[in-house]
Amino acid sequence: MDKATYNDSLRDVIFNICNALGGFEAVQKKDGSRRQMYQPGDECLACLKDLKEYLRLEGQVKIDVLHLLYNFETFNSDLIPILLNCTNLHDKRQNRLALACVELMVIMTWPEDPNEQSREILERENDESGIDIDYNENNEEHNNKKRKEPTLSKISELLTARSNYKFYILKKSTVIQQIYLLLDKYLGIVTKERTERDQNIIRLLLNFCRNLLAIVDPPNSESLSKNKRSRVHYDLILEYKNARLIDLFLNLLTNKNDVIDWDVILIDIFYHIFLGVNPNCLFIDIKRETIWKAQKLLNEEMAKKGKLNNVNPHYKGSVWIINPDGPDLVVHKQKALKGDGLQALDDIKRKKYERTKPLDEFDKLRKHQILNPNVQDCLKSTALSFLENGFKFLLRSLKKDLINGEYDEIPQTMVHYSYIVRYFLELRLLLKQGNTIDPNCMLSSSSSIDDRRKESNSKNLYDFEIISKIMDGEGILLAYRMIRLLREKKLWSELHFAVEYLRQNFLTIKVLASLDDIDEIWIANELQSEICQESLNLEIIPELVREYKSHSHSIGYLRSVIATAHVFLHLLENCVKSNKYVETCKKSRPRKKKNRTTKETFDSDYYEKSENEEHNINYKATFEKIENKFANEITVKNYIILLEEYQEIDSESIKHVTMMFFRIAKHCQLEAMFFKLSIMEVFNRILKDYSSTKQRLSHSQENLKIFIEWIVNKLIAQLEKNPLIYIELLFPKNVTDVKLLQNGYIYEIENKKRLRPHKVDSADAKEAEMPHELQKQSKNYDKILKTRNPRKSQKKHLNTVEFECKSFLDWPSKIGVVVAILVNEGKLPILQWLQTTMHMVVRKRSKASDGQEPLDYIIKYENEEQRKALNSDPIIRLLLELISYVPKSEEKDGRIEQYWIIPGYVPEQDLLASVNWIQNYVEEPYKPSEGTVFDFIQEKKIEPQKRKPRNKRKKKEVEIELQQNEKMDDTGKSEKYSSKRTKCDTNDIDELDKVQDKSGFTEKEIETSSGKKITPD
Repeated sequence: MDKATYNDSLRDVIFNICNALGGFEAVQKKDGSRRQMYQPGDECLACLKDLKEYLRLEGQVKIDVLHLLYNFETFNSDLIPILLNCTNLHDKRQNRLALACVELMVIMTWPEDPNEQSREILERENDESGIDIDYNENNEEHNNKKRKEPTLSKISELLTARSNYKFYILKKSTVIQQIYLLLDKYLGIVTKERTERDQNIIRLLLNFCRNLLAIVDPPNSESLSKNKRSRVHYDLILEYKNARLIDLFLNLLTNKNDVIDWDVILIDIFYHIFLGVNPNCLFIDIKRETIWKAQKLLNEEMAKKGKLNNVNPHYKGSVWIINPDGPDLVVHKQKALKGDGLQALDDIKRKKYERTKPLDEFDKLRKHQILNPNVQDCLKSTALSFLENGFKFLLRSLKKDLINGEYDEIPQTMVHYSYIVRYFLELRLLLKQGNTIDPNCMLSSSSSIDDRRKESNSKNLYDFEIISKIMDGEGILLAYRMIRLLREKKLWSELHFAVEYLRQNFLTIKVLASLDDIDEIWIANELQSEICQESLNLEIIPELVREYKSHSHSIGYLRSVIATAHVFLHLLENCVKSNKYVETCKKSRPRKKKNRTTKETFDSDYYEKSENEEHNINYKATFEKIENKFANEITVKNYIILLEEYQEIDSESIKHVTMMFFRIAKHCQLEAMFFKLSIMEVFNRILKDYSSTKQRLSHSQENLKIFIEWIVNKLIAQLEKNPLIYIELLFPKNVTDVKLLQNGYIYEIENKKRLRPHKVDSADAKEAEMPHELQKQSKNYDKILKTRNPRKSQKKHLNTVEFECKSFLDWPSKIGVVVAILVNEGKLPILQWLQTTMHMVVRKRSKASDGQEPLDYIIKYENEEQRKALNSDPIIRLLLELISYVPKSEEKDGRIEQYWIIPGYVPEQDLLASVNWIQNYVEEPYKPSEGTVFDFIQEKKIEPQKRKPRNKRKKKEVEIELQQNEKMDDTGKSEKYSSKRTKCDTNDIDELDKVQDKSGFTEKEIETSSGKKITPD
């Protein structure tokens, strides 16, 4: 069947089903008037089920069916009338009809990403088609474009369709009331008595409420009718409030069992309710705000008109500029008449193309909105009720699931959780700092008793106890965890939400520490100490600042990261001030272990081990280390990118940039880091604008101006001393270059000692340990003891020092560090040999038969240099561990030999990736931002194995016996001593038997070697 025939047949089928649903008929009333009423068809329920089966299909078929339903106007002409006709929900048939309509509405309004949807469809078509693909680049682009056009056009039409569905629901507001009645009916059933069908129906109805809120309104337009469509979202929220749906959602928050069942859907609903509404918009005076915004727009318009010059440039005159090095120029500019010919030439140059700045989802929510008074009251009451009840069960349940990693593959849930927690933490700070609650109209609840109760408890909204279960150490670790996951997946828009969530956590701790309440100050100090103790997480924020890329991240994301870094350093400073510089945390001694199961033993061992560890925390050194992480050229460059927007960013962002510049220049004493031509050009622009402006500068702008003038004076002073700085202005500088520059190239930098393996003599390692006590017992045992094999080290690789890369490096960077060290040491042939070996393993596996599991491959060295590298070079061994090699050992002829293997479970892609990374870093060596590559490796800490305690009683007995033997003569031995001697000799013979068994010697071999037979006394 060709595509045209398929489309016609599908259209006919869907059209017949929709016709069978029912239609409008003229019905005569009792008063004699006639009215058009919808009459469901006889097979209405069966037709609804058929449509549901078609919509359950995936790919292009589902999109075609949705598109046909939109063209046939099934949503507003059939589904809504059928739902409204079901007035008696206790009737079984009407109940089933209503639920069938809601099920179709949920599918038709389900929010989907159009780009992701089209990508999945095209991938499925490629997999299903058996046609060979022409890999010609031009043909591929042309074919993809042709295939995408119909799919993308239909998907874009579906976005418009969803927006229209939302508008149809608002026109028939009784639909929302019908949804409320259905929800109230099934939620009224006791939780223990609900069946699985009841649970599915509740989930279906909540999904429908969520879907309507998630549909994005069309943007504002000059047309008044289209502008009304852009405000549908807030009208829908008011309808939810009037239909008591929002009160129902808030009641669900107080029921622990319901919250656990519907936590994800509820967090989605409240996310879309508060999306795009700043917390401070809930408490502003709308009338005053409207007047201020109108005045601001008027001032901007007048300023634009003042800049326009209505004089035709043809009548301004022309200037002839004589150019001795080239052709003469004629300039038609008024500036040239004043003598600014060169400036006029610069003005007429073609402007550089400015790429549009990327915007993520969070940036779109920063816009300051003026709400309708009714919408403002509704959102305010909802927000305060959520702040009181939402942290008890809903957010705690989601937090626990996120910590356990249940939503690691669903970043949307992380975004919604981050946004809601950040939103209400910010709302709480606004309430606590500004006291913006009006006690007379705090909440608009349905009952006056609830009003009075909530008003009397309004002061509880300021208590830290409300958010204590979310704002704890686990909550901060969860924020770091989400940032780490989203960074790995390169979801930059979602990462922005997680960074804002972490920043709001830090701001809450900062406000807690600044209060007069002793308990809250203590809580803030504890949280600050926990932040300082997480050494791995401390380096995430400096990394986020360094990793900013203008082509993939937005300016708003950079603002958020810089603001987070500012609050983060402020918390570390407070931690230094409120704690000792060095704090030792000692825990109690471990308790005796009782009889426990294996799992309990492992758990108790872990916690007892963590309790008995000693933590020496030098808060001052930690703060200085993190502060120095920001002192590098990449960080300064990214801060300058934000500072270039000084005319658009707010005073808080200018303050954050200025404070970081002061830290780098004064605290770290690296003012020459700013001696760069591009930085000075930005500073020059700022000074010009700040000097020419007639408005009064803010406090942060004054501080920035002071810093710029101070840096310029420093540069002028250095230029007088050292004219070579004129050249240095053109080049990037790391910390070492800056220190050299500031000291006039006389500064001596201490060469850091390279980590080298300590040589251990193999002969010393194989030296036998002769027990001194047994040698003194009897001369007859000397020859036997000499025949014992010496103890050998079971792990040969412990004879050399082992190294590891520092934990904050990612896997390619670790390979780059190790390869750079090996290339510097002249080990390039070893690297080439390892690459050749891995290529050979990949070829062997590719030639193997299908279905055969790959085998382990043993690395065989070809010469002595390769053998020494594998056995004793710690840097080579570190590289082997990084590229998934595994050491093995086996005993041969009484000696333990070690070798390396490539395990069969390591896929070919990983081996090829390792080869490519090694080759990449051989051609372009890894260059750290500061220091040398040796700073990124450290000696591996190997805990010594605990030795079993010796038998002290037996040792003491032998010593006493030897002392008595020396004092007494052979003729004067007592009977008591003789009996003891006999007993001791018997024990000694047993010891000899054990020694013989271990050494492998027989009595006959001992006799032949010594020349006489040994008999006991």
